[in-house]
Amino acid sequence: MLIGDVRLKRVYQHSNQQDGARWLVDQVWPRGKREEELSVEQWYRAVAPSRRLRHAWESGRIDRTTFERRYRLELNPGDLEPLLDQARQSRLTLVSAVRDLEGSHLPVLREVILEALQQERADSAPIAVAEAH
Repeated sequence: MLIGDVRLKRVYQHSNQQDGARWLVDQVWPRGKREEELSVEQWYRAVAPSRRLRHAWESGRIDRTTFERRYRLELNPGDLEPLLDQARQSRLTLVSAVRDLEGSHLPVLREVILEALQQERADSAPIAVAEAH
């Protein structure tokens, strides 16, 4: 198992064994779906973009770059910890009801998670000491 295997999936796609832990990362529950239909381990709203930011993006008042920058600023490092813990243990699939996964907050969230895991690995790497001659 590769640490940091984070996948994205629409909540309306069927779950399968390869998904690993499925976490719903939206502010609101998907319309017309019962909990048992989604096969999600966790509904984790803490990392979803604020309604204000989501509406600004969806209405076209801000561009993608601005959305990504503001979303990263909204993310609280403490709120990321449960996702990081899960990604350290097994594959993590972030699920959402959005129509366009790649145009949503999910790729940004995945990138933030992977960056944090990469930083952890870099911080724990042994430091090479040069020998004095």
